[in-house]
Amino acid sequence: MRNFFSHRGCSGLCGGTRRNVPGYGGLLPMVRILLAERVPAHGCVLMVGVGGG
Repeated sequence: MRNFFSHRGCSGLCGGTRRNVPGYGGLLPMVRILLAERVPAHGCVLMVGVGGG
């Protein structure tokens, strides 16, 4: 099977997200704070639907 990953194709994804999602810069720090408040130190988080497709 051929690898379909392309560095060139993926290089603009993060910049595009930052431009198109209002408040993106504060989103990850806020998620980090909320998880620290609710999830135990050795807890697990199941992330569903977080793919890029």
